[in-house]
Amino acid sequence: MFGWLQRSYPIGLQAWANVIRVKCRVAGLRIGEIGKRPVVSDLIRERFPSSWLSRHMPEVANKSPNTFVRKIDGACIDKHVAYPALAYASILSVLFDSSEQALRKERSVFDIR
Repeated sequence: MFGWLQRSYPIGLQAWANVIRVKCRVAGLRIGEIGKRPVVSDLIRERFPSSWLSRHMPEVANKSPNTFVRKIDGACIDKHVAYPALAYASILSVLFDSSEQALRKERSVFDIR
Protein backbone atom coordinates (compact mmCIF):
# COMPACT_ATOMS: atom_id res chain seq x y z
CA MET A 1 0.00 0.00 0.00
CA PHE A 2 3.02 2.26 0.47
CA GLY A 3 3.31 2.72 -3.32
CA TRP A 4 -0.09 4.42 -3.42
CA LEU A 5 1.10 6.95 -0.87
CA GLN A 6 4.20 7.84 -2.87
CA ARG A 7 2.36 9.01 -5.98
CA SER A 8 3.45 12.46 -7.11
CA TYR A 9 0.24 13.04 -9.09
CA PRO A 10 -3.40 11.89 -8.86
CA ILE A 11 -4.89 9.06 -10.88
CA GLY A 12 -6.98 10.37 -13.77
CA LEU A 13 -10.70 9.86 -13.27
CA GLN A 14 -11.24 8.41 -16.72
CA ALA A 15 -8.43 5.86 -16.25
CA TRP A 16 -9.84 4.95 -12.83
CA ALA A 17 -13.36 4.49 -14.19
CA ASN A 18 -12.17 2.36 -17.11
CA VAL A 19 -10.19 -0.08 -14.95
CA ILE A 20 -12.84 -0.36 -12.24
CA ARG A 21 -15.65 -0.75 -14.78
CA VAL A 22 -13.82 -3.70 -16.37
CA LYS A 23 -13.16 -5.30 -12.95
CA CYS A 24 -16.84 -4.92 -12.04
CA ARG A 25 -17.97 -6.53 -15.29
CA VAL A 26 -15.56 -9.46 -14.82
CA ALA A 27 -16.98 -9.91 -11.30
CA GLY A 28 -20.54 -9.88 -12.70
CA LEU A 29 -21.42 -6.61 -10.99
CA ARG A 30 -23.77 -3.97 -12.35
CA ILE A 31 -22.17 -0.59 -12.97
CA GLY A 32 -25.28 1.46 -13.69
CA GLU A 33 -28.20 2.62 -11.59
CA ILE A 34 -30.78 0.48 -13.39
CA GLY A 35 -30.72 -3.30 -13.23
CA LYS A 36 -31.04 -6.29 -10.95
CA ARG A 37 -27.49 -7.57 -10.59
CA PRO A 38 -25.42 -6.79 -7.48
CA VAL A 39 -23.30 -3.64 -7.36
CA VAL A 40 -19.88 -3.07 -5.80
CA SER A 41 -21.49 -1.66 -2.63
CA ASP A 42 -23.07 -5.11 -2.13
CA LEU A 43 -19.57 -6.62 -1.97
CA ILE A 44 -18.49 -3.94 0.48
CA ARG A 45 -21.56 -4.64 2.63
CA GLU A 46 -20.79 -8.38 2.64
CA ARG A 47 -17.07 -8.12 3.36
CA PHE A 48 -16.72 -5.19 5.76
CA PRO A 49 -17.68 -5.40 9.45
CA SER A 50 -21.18 -4.05 10.01
CA SER A 51 -20.03 -1.95 12.97
CA TRP A 52 -17.41 -0.22 10.78
CA LEU A 53 -19.92 0.32 7.98
CA SER A 54 -22.47 1.77 10.40
CA ARG A 55 -19.91 4.32 11.49
CA HIS A 56 -18.20 5.20 8.18
CA MET A 57 -20.65 4.19 5.44
CA PRO A 58 -24.14 4.11 6.94
CA GLU A 59 -25.74 4.26 3.49
CA VAL A 60 -24.03 0.94 2.66
CA ALA A 61 -24.74 -0.61 6.05
CA ASN A 62 -28.46 0.12 5.74
CA LYS A 63 -28.97 -0.59 2.04
CA SER A 64 -31.09 -3.32 0.52
CA PRO A 65 -29.35 -5.87 -1.72
CA ASN A 66 -28.76 -4.75 -5.32
CA THR A 67 -29.54 -1.12 -4.46
CA PHE A 68 -27.28 1.43 -6.15
CA VAL A 69 -25.58 3.76 -3.65
CA ARG A 70 -24.45 6.85 -5.56
CA LYS A 71 -21.68 7.72 -3.05
CA ILE A 72 -19.97 4.37 -3.67
CA ASP A 73 -21.27 2.75 -6.85
CA GLY A 74 -21.12 6.04 -8.70
CA ALA A 75 -17.33 5.97 -8.38
CA CYS A 76 -17.33 2.99 -10.76
CA ILE A 77 -18.87 4.94 -13.62
CA ASP A 78 -18.32 8.68 -13.19
CA LYS A 79 -15.50 10.00 -15.35
CA HIS A 80 -15.78 13.65 -14.33
CA VAL A 81 -16.59 13.56 -10.59
CA ALA A 82 -14.04 12.73 -7.91
CA TYR A 83 -15.20 10.63 -4.96
CA PRO A 84 -13.78 10.46 -1.43
CA ALA A 85 -10.65 8.35 -0.93
CA LEU A 86 -12.65 6.08 1.39
CA ALA A 87 -14.95 5.10 -1.49
CA TYR A 88 -12.00 4.38 -3.80
CA ALA A 89 -10.09 2.41 -1.15
CA SER A 90 -13.17 0.34 -0.31
CA ILE A 91 -13.81 -0.47 -3.96
CA LEU A 92 -10.18 -1.47 -4.52
CA SER A 93 -10.22 -3.69 -1.45
CA VAL A 94 -13.18 -5.76 -2.68
CA LEU A 95 -12.15 -5.96 -6.35
CA PHE A 96 -8.47 -6.82 -5.91
CA ASP A 97 -6.92 -9.63 -3.88
CA SER A 98 -4.21 -7.38 -2.46
CA SER A 99 -2.90 -3.84 -2.58
CA GLU A 100 0.08 -5.18 -4.55
CA GLN A 101 -2.25 -6.53 -7.26
CA ALA A 102 -4.09 -3.21 -7.43
CA LEU A 103 -0.78 -1.34 -7.60
CA ARG A 104 0.43 -3.54 -10.48
CA LYS A 105 -2.79 -2.80 -12.34
CA GLU A 106 -2.43 0.87 -11.49
CA ARG A 107 1.09 1.00 -12.89
CA SER A 108 0.10 -0.75 -16.10
CA VAL A 109 -3.02 1.30 -16.81
CA PHE A 110 -3.36 4.40 -14.65
CA ASP A 111 0.08 5.81 -15.44
CA ILE A 112 -0.67 6.21 -19.13
CA ARG A 113 -0.49 9.94 -19.73
